[in-house]
Amino acid sequence: MRHYGTFVSNKPQIVTKGAPMTGSIALYPEFSRRKPPFSPRTSLYRTLGKLDMIFHEAEHAQGLLAVLSSINTWANLTIDFPEAAISHLSPAAHRLAFFQQAAAEYVTRLRDAEEHLTAKDHPLLTREDLLHVYAAVTGTRAEFRSSDLWIGGSSQETAVYTAPPASILSQHIEALMQAINEGPGSDPLEKLGSIHQYAFLLLPFQKDNALWIRAWTQKVAAFWGIPSSLLLPLSYGLAQQKQVYARDLLGDLETSEPLWANRWQEICEQSLNAALHGTSGYLRLWKHLRSIQGDFGRSFVHLEKLVPHLASHPHTTLAEIAEVTSLTKPNASILLERCEKTGLLAKVTFDARNKIYVSPPMLEMLGEG
Repeated sequence: MRHYGTFVSNKPQIVTKGAPMTGSIALYPEFSRRKPPFSPRTSLYRTLGKLDMIFHEAEHAQGLLAVLSSINTWANLTIDFPEAAISHLSPAAHRLAFFQQAAAEYVTRLRDAEEHLTAKDHPLLTREDLLHVYAAVTGTRAEFRSSDLWIGGSSQETAVYTAPPASILSQHIEALMQAINEGPGSDPLEKLGSIHQYAFLLLPFQKDNALWIRAWTQKVAAFWGIPSSLLLPLSYGLAQQKQVYARDLLGDLETSEPLWANRWQEICEQSLNAALHGTSGYLRLWKHLRSIQGDFGRSFVHLEKLVPHLASHPHTTLAEIAEVTSLTKPNASILLERCEKTGLLAKVTFDARNKIYVSPPMLEMLGEG
């Protein structure tokens, strides 16, 4: 099994004093001295190694990456648009909240940002890069907050947590950037979780911090060379743990118990298990399709283009199938009919025009079986 990185320990620090709590980065050592060491479970790296082997041995690397990317996108969608959950795409559901304009634009932004996040050549992470990622994933002007923020309570006096004051936000951002660029410490997943935790406590923007942090953490992971099998579906675990993650993260500031560390391991484990479920399901799907190749006839060759597309776009139309496969509409219609008969696609809308189809096997891979 491969070892993913040898990291130099140089952690940013947080200190809390009084009530409400005030977070600080890379300025005080007290917090780390009393914080228990992070001990990653062997199962995390065992699963990561298994996924790495799948990607290196499989002939469908492009489709597998598309599955992981989709798991991440749908997880983000369910966090920020609960009413537009992926289950609304299932054949039994005729309400297509997913296709509301706001949600559709949101997914487009995520995919545009993802291209930036997963680019091969990563520049050093800078303040400008941080702003770029924020603008890409939120679709709004990127500027650091100029007023103080807090979590819980009706004012700073009654807040559960108070972020660093806006007047000194700049030095905290510089410390965070330095911690990123100096490289990870003893364990890649520990340092990634630490960076996510500190960014969460920093709250550098006036709004949309949660969405930005999820996407930016992926960029950090890519910058450090953490495999795509983890960094792409990372939001899945965050979505599953969203109700308790913030609670444990803030509670970790007041106790010597490793609340956050344990929660972060659960997030990584759930994301990796979702990735393993999705990639294994994708390979099983291809095995099944080959076993019924005769049902597709000469149309089978076009599945080489259509199936990877469905992994990132599990909803489709006849026009889209024709475009993806470069078939004429009559021939694309034949392919569509055979996909319906074999269960690869199912009709969701039944109006005469612009019929929408979904791929039930793909939905199952993305966690909505």
